[in-house]
Amino acid sequence: MSNFISTEEVSPFPALSTLDIERLAELYLGELAPEALVAPTPIDVIGLIENGLQECDIFVTPATAQELPDQYAATDPEDLCGDGSIQVMLREELWDQLPYGGRQANLARSTVIHEGGHCFLHVPVVRQRLKTKSTLLNRRVRRDQLKPFVDPEWQAFTFAGCFLMPRRTLEMLGEISDADVADIYEVSEVFAKAHLKRLKIGAYATL
Repeated sequence: MSNFISTEEVSPFPALSTLDIERLAELYLGELAPEALVAPTPIDVIGLIENGLQECDIFVTPATAQELPDQYAATDPEDLCGDGSIQVMLREELWDQLPYGGRQANLARSTVIHEGGHCFLHVPVVRQRLKTKSTLLNRRVRRDQLKPFVDPEWQAFTFAGCFLMPRRTLEMLGEISDADVADIYEVSEVFAKAHLKRLKIGAYATL
């Protein structure tokens, strides 16, 4: 997951609204973790890495700080293996914390699903652009000059929120605190608050 810095340069992608992303996240949840649509519960991210994502030809592996000096994780959009698979690298210090819970594990969980958003939303677009030698491949724009809906980082961040904290189960909770939502879904309180505000749920329904 790229650092959330407004001056970072990225390639614009086809526009997706929050509702578009919600629908896509729920579609993938129905395939990969249907139990998460029944009741408020944390996603089994380790299980996804070991099974569900691999069934989608997405392979998450640990990487050293030397391999990822400025990022928590990275997704390679190119089909280097020639089999359609997607390779995702996660910093090994986050990888090692996944089984234990707590702040670092929560960051690791969110980062994996953020990269999943890139895999589902952006890799197919990049591969099509590579195939057609599109000039869009070389277009880079500062994120603070992009509308959020075409910003791949905003899209992936929104996807991660919708996947980890689906609206369907959030609405079962009523107006509980951001901290309670974070505890239930095993994400950071900052992430929970941003997601609730984006969906206008609970205490943020009238904002």
